[in-house]
Amino acid sequence: MDDLDEIKINNAVHECLDRCYRTHDILPTIATFLKRLRASEGWSNSEIVAVELAVHNVLHGVISGDEPVGHGVLYDGDSANNG
Repeated sequence: MDDLDEIKINNAVHECLDRCYRTHDILPTIATFLKRLRASEGWSNSEIVAVELAVHNVLHGVISGDEPVGHGVLYDGDSANNG
């Protein structure tokens, strides 16, 4: 199993959400952001999946009015793996 860098993941989640909040084309924005991560050095597939899950979790919370898993923590390794 990959060692996940939670700080790096949280920073990427923040960056992706910032981009999403500035556009009406959220899904293409997420796809482009994740594609950029895949092309970058130093990102494991597990970390990229964790970013994707956290972004979707937060956006779902915004739409549904539910609080995201982790209550203020955008990425929580346990939530991403067990949620």
